Order: sequence, then structure tokens, then C-alpha cells
Amino acid sequence: MPKSLKTVFYTLNICLLNICLAFTSCATREPTDTDAITMALELSGIYVKNQDFDNALAVIDRALLLSDDTRLYQNKILILKETERYEEALEVSIDAYRKNPYVERMLRNAIELATILDREETIKGLYEHMFAINAITADDLVFIIKEAKERNDSVSIEFLINYGLRWQLYNKEFFDLAYEATKNEDYRIAAKYIK
Repeated sequence: MPKSLKTVFYTLNICLLNICLAFTSCATREPTDTDAITMALELSGIYVKNQDFDNALAVIDRALLLSDDTRLYQNKILILKETERYEEALEVSIDAYRKNPYVERMLRNAIELATILDREETIKGLYEHMFAINAITADDLVFIIKEAKERNDSVSIEFLINYGLRWQLYNKEFFDLAYEATKNEDYRIAAKYIK
């Protein structure tokens, strides 16, 4: 598609969404937060597609004034990560988690961003908070360790192994992962005695 035609299409999409926003606010039925959130997500998506990240963030920020919907936070975090604004993305993740403490994805975003920024104490604090409000099993801990392993996050792995040992949240797979991460023979031996 020629650049000028692409620009026209882009501008028309934005105009149509703005018109929809205006009609929604004047509709005979009361517009819902969901209508505004959906339109904001669509409009920010168009901006992102066209690499206009500042306007995408502005749309999300306006929508966040109406609602603390986690989809808005998630999109804002993704846009900030895309533009390598990790500090700001970490702040947004933590803020989103404070407002929606039972949406674990927000906490996982914060942990991932703290890992990117090499914030060891922040990582540990986030995990401690996560474990304080969620009943966690050995299987849950193994899953979280595997996630940290995928991110090559040695700080989290060490913390999680120590946490599992302290609270006796372990099984054979936990000890196998602990051995693989540390090469400590004690973990290999313990794995043999766990069913």
C-alpha cells in the first residue's frame, strides 16, 4: 500500500473511532466503562501499529481516568516495554498490582521488569508479597522457578529455592530444578528420597 494511502487509512480509522467515542457519549443508552475501554484499546492499538507510541499512551492514560481495568494497565505496560521505558513500566506494574492485588499477571509483569532492571531487593519484595497473599504449593513454586529459569533470572531462582526450603514447599521436581540451578549435590540426594 502506498505511504500516502496508508496515511489516509490511518487517519480515517482514528477519525472513525473518535466519532464512535462521541456517539457513545451521546447514545440513548448510557455508555458503559466497557464501551470506553474497548474503544480506547482499539484506538491505542491503531497508534501502536503506526509506531505512534506517545498518542497510544495518551489514549490509555485518558481511559485509566475512567477505569482501573487491568487490560488498560497491561497495554500501557506493553507499550512502555516496547519503547524500552522499563523504569516507568515497573512503576505502572506495581501501581496496577496495588489497585488489583488479585490479578497475578500485574505482579509477574513487575517481577519481569525488576529482573530487566536488575533490582534484586524489589524482586524479593514482590515475591514475598505474592506469597503472603496467595496460598502456594510446591507445584506452584516449581512453576514459578521454571518461569524464572526461562528469563535466566538467577536472583529469583536463588530466592525461590531458599523460600521453598524455609517453608518446606518442595517435591522431587523442586530438588531437580535446585540441583540444575546450583549443582549442589545435596539437592540431587534429596530428590532421591522425595516421592
